[in-house]
Amino acid sequence: MNLKNKFGHNWDQLGISLLGFVAIAGCASALFYTNPSLEEYSSYAGGKLVKIGTEELCDRGVFPKMSNLFLENCPKLISTQRDALGNITAKFTTRWNFGLFSLYTTKVGGEDFLAFLDLPEYKIKTFGVAGQFLSWGVHVKRVESN
Repeated sequence: MNLKNKFGHNWDQLGISLLGFVAIAGCASALFYTNPSLEEYSSYAGGKLVKIGTEELCDRGVFPKMSNLFLENCPKLISTQRDALGNITAKFTTRWNFGLFSLYTTKVGGEDFLAFLDLPEYKIKTFGVAGQFLSWGVHVKRVESN
């Protein structure tokens, strides 16, 4: 049955339009509410830095060979610093908050970070939405040894 109001609008069309609007508004509200904060990103980034640090410092042997006598378990030592690394990333991160999602750019490492170690510089771009993170565009600038 096709019902029309006194203005000639079809009630079925109006109901579908209203339902669509409510659904879109609900999804937008959920994304706004779950947009990750800088603190949540710092926790995520701390985990990323643990992985990067383990690869660079332990696997690539950036630490001087002599330090291996004192460091029995290099990956474990770095993983215990996850919170500290997360806090560090907050200082080196730019966040663009679009309300429904956020974009993060972190630039950390290099000679300015720990001058006594030849650490590469990392620039990581991350998309945060609905409480989740997706990193892409990891750029590494390695320090050339003399």
